[in-house]
Amino acid sequence: MHLPVGDCRVTGCERPWTDSGTRPVCRSHWWQLQKHGGTLEEFLADPAIKGLPGLGDCAVLACNRRAVSAGETRLCHAHEKRIWTLRKDPGFDEEMWLRTAPSSGFAAEVSFRGLPDLVVAHLLFGLQHR
Repeated sequence: MHLPVGDCRVTGCERPWTDSGTRPVCRSHWWQLQKHGGTLEEFLADPAIKGLPGLGDCAVLACNRRAVSAGETRLCHAHEKRIWTLRKDPGFDEEMWLRTAPSSGFAAEVSFRGLPDLVVAHLLFGLQHR
């Protein structure tokens, strides 16, 4: 499932939001907004609210999205939702899944992330000669 992702609306924040309609800020700022108690506009105008550093890339090797979770395993929203279900299986091998799970992807984009350099070179060469 494709989940739209964009930049947190807090100035200088490098973390993504996952719902521009109801939560146009990252998770950390969403919780701060709930405690703040005002409107989104008041929250964004508050000089005490500071941008946060990014969490890096999703831990799934093939994924090209940014992590939204700051927990033990940093995952994008789509992979985080998937792993909650997978972890219920006592035989689930999380390390193997992180290495082999497909990218959550964007519409017509194909990620070569996680592929060996020689494989990427062959794919690009084949595409150029197509």
